[in-house]
Amino acid sequence: MLASVLALAFLPLVLSQADPTKVCMPDTIEFITVDLVTDQIAVVSIDFTKKLLSSVSPNRTVVDDIANSKSYVIDATGNCQSYDAPLSALYPQCLPATAQLEDNIYIGFGPERLQAEAWFINPYSGGTLRLAFSKQPNQPSYPVLSKFVDSNGDVFTTFYVNPNTTISNPDSFKIPDPCPPSVIV
Repeated sequence: MLASVLALAFLPLVLSQADPTKVCMPDTIEFITVDLVTDQIAVVSIDFTKKLLSSVSPNRTVVDDIANSKSYVIDATGNCQSYDAPLSALYPQCLPATAQLEDNIYIGFGPERLQAEAWFINPYSGGTLRLAFSKQPNQPSYPVLSKFVDSNGDVFTTFYVNPNTTISNPDSFKIPDPCPPSVIV
């Protein structure tokens, strides 16, 4: 009997803990990223069903083949080089089970404000990551803001705007042939 009473007493606490693996982006997503340190802007498109990601900026396009852990960097002249890409460097569709919910936050004010959740992931790709995802009833999660601190202490802060579930330029995933391997030194 005492065990049943204790179980009922702790049930609300257990149910109130957020499951990070349920915080997922839709199968296809596109958004604009703004690096708040360098002011670099890119259009990022992700097709999780095809396991492809592209990031198109004025000077280059990067295509990540998530399934094969490869990155292809195409410069403005069309020259391409391929690199091995560690899986941790690629966007996961859902947060890992190790992510910790830090807080519920609001962006903006009044009735139009956006509710979001702030998450902390440690370790993440050799550093730490704080990431805010939108939280709207019956809607997929969208990244809003992130702060990555790498192992050298360098900080990368990114603002995500104009999310959409449609890929506006499917050709952004195309990889030129040939695209020879290169080694990052």
